[in-house]
Amino acid sequence: MRGSQLSRFQSWAEESSIALTGLERRYLETSVAARSAEAAQEEARRAREVALERRSVNRLRGLVVVLALAALVAAGLTAFAFDQSSNSKHQTKIATARQLAAASTANLDADPELSILLALRAVETSPGGTHQPLPEAVDALHQAIATSRVVTTIRSQETTSVALSPDGTRLITAGSGTDRNAHVWDARTGRLLQVLRGAATSVHYVAYSPDGSLVAAAGEDGTTQVWSARTGQHLGVLRDPGTGGAAPTIAFSPDGARLATADAVGRIRVWDVLDRHRLIRTIRIPYALCGIAWSPDGNQVGAGECGASFTPRARAWDIRTGKRTFATAAQTDAVLAIAFSPDSRHIATGGIDGVVRIWEEATGHLVRELTGHTGAVLTLSYSPNGQTIASGSTDATARLWDAASGARLLTLHGHTAEIESISFTPAARRLATGSADGTARIWDVSAEGARDALTLVSHAPRGVSSIDYSPDGTRIIATADGRTTSASTLVWSTRTGKLLSSTPLPPDEGIPAGYSPDGRMHAHTATASSADGVLTAIAETGSNGASNGVVDLREATSGDLVAALPGGHGGVQSIEFGDRDRLAATGYGDGTAIVWDVRSGRPLHTFAAHAGLVDSVAFNQGATILATAGDDTTVKLWHLRSGRLALTLHGHTAAVTDLAFSPNGRRLATASRDGTVRVYVLPVDELMAVARSRLTRSWTTLECRQYLGSDRCPARP
Repeated sequence: MRGSQLSRFQSWAEESSIALTGLERRYLETSVAARSAEAAQEEARRAREVALERRSVNRLRGLVVVLALAALVAAGLTAFAFDQSSNSKHQTKIATARQLAAASTANLDADPELSILLALRAVETSPGGTHQPLPEAVDALHQAIATSRVVTTIRSQETTSVALSPDGTRLITAGSGTDRNAHVWDARTGRLLQVLRGAATSVHYVAYSPDGSLVAAAGEDGTTQVWSARTGQHLGVLRDPGTGGAAPTIAFSPDGARLATADAVGRIRVWDVLDRHRLIRTIRIPYALCGIAWSPDGNQVGAGECGASFTPRARAWDIRTGKRTFATAAQTDAVLAIAFSPDSRHIATGGIDGVVRIWEEATGHLVRELTGHTGAVLTLSYSPNGQTIASGSTDATARLWDAASGARLLTLHGHTAEIESISFTPAARRLATGSADGTARIWDVSAEGARDALTLVSHAPRGVSSIDYSPDGTRIIATADGRTTSASTLVWSTRTGKLLSSTPLPPDEGIPAGYSPDGRMHAHTATASSADGVLTAIAETGSNGASNGVVDLREATSGDLVAALPGGHGGVQSIEFGDRDRLAATGYGDGTAIVWDVRSGRPLHTFAAHAGLVDSVAFNQGATILATAGDDTTVKLWHLRSGRLALTLHGHTAAVTDLAFSPNGRRLATASRDGTVRVYVLPVDELMAVARSRLTRSWTTLECRQYLGSDRCPARP
């Protein structure tokens, strides 16, 4: 019995007075026991279900916790991976920018324009871009700009022969290929102005008459064509078919009335170009001749022996008599180029051995040898003022030499093949070169040509000792030191670089800083005044009169000591206040520079700045940058927030004596014992604009493949 029946029967049995039989009682007890067992089983089942449910909930909660932790770990790993990826990209950019900067520096002596391109790319590739480029990239860009001298590049099929017009405004080119024409270009813009036609064969050599009215060009058939330089009209032909199948070299006489030619069969021919182009004289020798030049008085012509002679020489002849007037000692190799000095005292020669030799014209004695080319010297020219000799070589360089001392002044890199002709402008500030690489180039060879913004030349024997900007930033004033006690104040325009005035200083103000009147070093006491005039900083001196490295800060009016900045470091060389006189900077004899807190006298930064004296220190307007100038010829800029080196500026060739930031802080002027004042461009965007303005070409595919790892070149330099 179960369920409700069992409950009613059990209730009746407990309440009824009728006794149950034994069988009935056993039946009831058995049914109640069965019910109790079933209830216990049900309770156990429910307990098991509750336990299972609790276990499932706990498992679910645990799974949720595990998944949450997994999600957190995954997020952390993702962030770490992203950070690592970002850091990897950052480091890759740094490495690439440094490689490009190093390549830029390595190409300074091979192709300065390529150096500019590489440095620009290094700046752009830096992780901070143009806003925060790597110092190495900016250093490389400054050096590349200063090294590049090319101002115009003309690309043409034939450019091995070049000649500048006497006024320097036009350049004529011809070559050794198949072109039968000569081309006239604007020397400033490189624009083609004229094509001179009329030659029957290819044109090899070109020349302007001294007054610029005529142009002559020699062809491989031996004829020389003559044109009007103004109109391009073909005026006539100097016919000379017996030149041995090669174009003769040509040169106008100083008066422009005659033209001389030298050819491969050993003849010098002199023609009258104003009177029916008639032949005046022929001079013969048994050897081929290379190069030709007139003496300044127009009475001699010279040429080099370059044929089968076993004892080649350079020779000169009297045009009137045909007699030889000059001969060098025998050379071991062919003489390919010759030039008379403007004063007729010397003759320069160059040849296969790569040596430029200077000879005394009157005696034929060798004066000096100029060495440096690694290939044959193909062309030579004296500057119009006679101070400089230019040479072009198969080593693809042109070199400029001091005619008096023989010192090498400048090497022009950029051509990729031999330089076969050169030509100075009248003022000798520009030099044109013609090369077999398909380009003619015009270079700034002036002392001012190596520049960021400006290079100002003082011509002072002892250099420039001090500089400053005018309050409006339009002028730079400098003290230029003479040989002993003489000195002068020079003022330049910062816009044009023009010297505005030169004023001699009184004798008592003319002693160069750091020197006694007899030129010996004397004790130097560094001083500085705060902008408000309240404080004066004075370097203490010891018993020997030299600085002991201590700087006294004193009240300007009373002279009372406010603070003393500790000494040492080889003595104080320079002092400057900054940041509204809250800071002071000191430069020392051992190359150290220190920035001080004026109020506390506590050192804030100590820089190992230079290898030698720190001759000058200067804060920019906001005192965020300190500039230091050293005897090691460099200028360094330091970040005062980070204490790190921001930039190293090169260019001077002697000790840098003084520094001045422009009022707007965008330029830094430096003075040096090398006699120059240099003005550097500081904002990177402006520096890049200057760099691009100096370029005359862009990337080549080969350069992009080699340095950028791609056949696709940047859209702009």
